Amino acid sequence: MSDIDCARDNTRKSLAIFRRLRYWQGIASKLTNLGINEFSAGNLSSAASCMRESMEVGIEIGDEIDFRVNLEIAAALYLRAGEPDSAAILAGLAEARGEAIDYPHEPAESRFRQRYTEELKILLGPRRYSQRTEEGRLLSK
Repeated sequence: MSDIDCARDNTRKSLAIFRRLRYWQGIASKLTNLGINEFSAGNLSSAASCMRESMEVGIEIGDEIDFRVNLEIAAALYLRAGEPDSAAILAGLAEARGEAIDYPHEPAESRFRQRYTEELKILLGPRRYSQRTEEGRLLSK
């Protein structure tokens, strides 16, 4: 079993436990983790579904940390959908939200962000990437 398969399996098990316990913060966090895992495995539809459900739960409970990470997942999904400008705007919004709540990325989240933003910078070029991410940052205000 690959590392990503093992991570997905363990995350699904944790999610099932949190669902049984009705532990909403845990549910939102595990859905976010699973969204990143699914994206990394190339299961974009599943990643989007996890992201949506996590955002819904997060909004209900006021969870800004997972909301910020879900914006990162949305940005990466827009990139895969061929919409790099929208992806860069969401990347800027996610970055600004992280700064606003003063919560740095965890290592896995940092690697995820680094991978998709590097691709965005190549596709858009440094100037356009900077412009679009600034647009996103302004949406956070």
